[in-house]
Parts: sequence; C-alpha cells; structure tokens
Amino acid sequence: GDKLRVRPGEKVPVDGIVIEGSSAVDECMLTGEPLPVSKKTGDKVIGATLNTNGALVIRSERVGSNTMLAQIVQMVMQAQRSRAPMQRMADSVAGYFVVSVIAIALLTFLGWGLLASNWIFGLINAVAVLIIACPCALGLATPTAIMVGVGKGAEKGILIKDAESLELAKKVNAVILDKTGTITEGKPVVTNDFWTEETPILKQILFSIEKQSEHPLADAVVSHLKNQNTVSITQFESITGKGAKAEIDGITYFIGNKRLIQENEILIENAVAQKANQWGNEAKTVIWFANTKKTIAILAIADQIK
Repeated sequence: GDKLRVRPGEKVPVDGIVIEGSSAVDECMLTGEPLPVSKKTGDKVIGATLNTNGALVIRSERVGSNTMLAQIVQMVMQAQRSRAPMQRMADSVAGYFVVSVIAIALLTFLGWGLLASNWIFGLINAVAVLIIACPCALGLATPTAIMVGVGKGAEKGILIKDAESLELAKKVNAVILDKTGTITEGKPVVTNDFWTEETPILKQILFSIEKQSEHPLADAVVSHLKNQNTVSITQFESITGKGAKAEIDGITYFIGNKRLIQENEILIENAVAQKANQWGNEAKTVIWFANTKKTIAILAIADQIK
C-alpha cells in the first residue's frame, strides 16, 4: 500500500501499480524482450525491472517473498531440492545396497578374523569392501547432479521447473524459442526506410525531432540518421502511446505509429501502405513520418538476430 517514487534510471523496488506518471520500463530480465514497455497510470510494474526515461509513482502490491522475482528464486531452489524418477529408483536400490555392502564387509572382517586369525588384515579388507562399493555415492550422485544442473541453468538464465524436467531433457530433439532477447542482439535498429520525398532537409527534421524524443525507438532512428545537422524546433509534444509531433518553420510534423497518422487524417499513399504491410508481416515495427498533408517516410525497426 505504500507509494513509491521511481526516478529515471532506477530499478522498480517492488511489484506494484502505476498511480502517477508515464515511462518506458525495461523488463528484459523477466521477459527477454529488448524493447522497453510503455507504462501509464493503472499499469502493473514488476520489481527489479529498470525504469528508463520518465518518473513514476507506484503503489506497492507485493513485497518481500511475494514479489515475482522472489518467486522465481524460490522456484529454482525448489527445483534443486526436487527428486527425479531416477533418484527415487537410486534411493530404493541404495536402501538394499547399503545393507548388503555392510553385511559383506562384516563377513569379510569375521572371515579373516575367525578363519585366518588375522583381525588386522580382516579390518583392512572390510574397509576396502566399503570403499570400493561406496554405497554413499549411489545415494549422493543423483541429487548432486540435479543441484549442479539446475544451478548452472539458472546462471545462464534457464529456469528448470523440477528434477523430472531436467531428466526428460535428454529426449529433446527440437528447441522452440519465444524470446527475442535470446537469439537477437537485444538492441533495436533501423533495417529499412522508404521515402516518398527524400531531401536533406527532411532527414534533418526527422533527426532533430527524434533526438528530442525519449522513446526507446527514437535512439534507433537517431543512430540510423547519424551525422545529420539539427534544425530549430519551435514546439515539441510527446503523445503517449502514439509518438510525437513538432512544429518547424510553421509546418507541423508527426512521428509515430499508424494510429497517429490516421487520427490526424493524413494521406497514406498505396505504395507506402504496401511497404508498411510487408514490413509488418516480417515482424518489424514501422515508424511513420509525415506532415499535415501526407506521409513523407516510413522506417522499419527490428531486433537483429545475432
């Protein structure tokens, strides 16, 4: 129930809900997604994720051992303590094996002592039987292997649900990945651009507006248009969840998603729409750049495969 202020660059301390402000939160430690997620009033945030640009006030909902991060840690610990089917069999065998080995060791000791009257040699041979048979190893080997295996997985960011899952992993013949940050660079970059009117001044305008934006995708556009000269911007307005708009030399320009363009009734030419649909089908994020009359350019942003 406490209210907590999370400044830009700070980690969210506990699981909670945003009650004031808006920002983009980097949740890659939890989801693997490289793009920060936009958060506004009413959205949930997870402890240990990184607040990137805006200030947030959150109300704590889950703290201590109830947070999602603590539950993940608990799950790893439970997996290390869990018993695999192979371990149950090993424990069952070990129960008989230990008794048998101790019995054989005693017989060895008594045999040498009673039949050969050499109790010292009998003791040495009895110990040799115990060491060679090593019944302790049979009971310890499997849990030790499970503990090491689950621990090594956790170090690499792989959470193993339980010991049985680890044992079944030997039957895996295909791995399907559903996390962009796993096989990709984890940094969005501009992969394609399409201009209806490509002039140096329009590139400078796009560069200047994006340089003022705090949106994570703006950095990708700025890097793509590097070494451009900046122009003077008289008005800049960030539109949450849609993009931004700015006024330069009396002309208003828009940069953002398709919804921003449609809401302002800006003309979208067929060639631009087809190219945007093509990039969308390739799982790329499309950024639209337009003035009040028509679309000037679209840019495709994606997280490149390593």
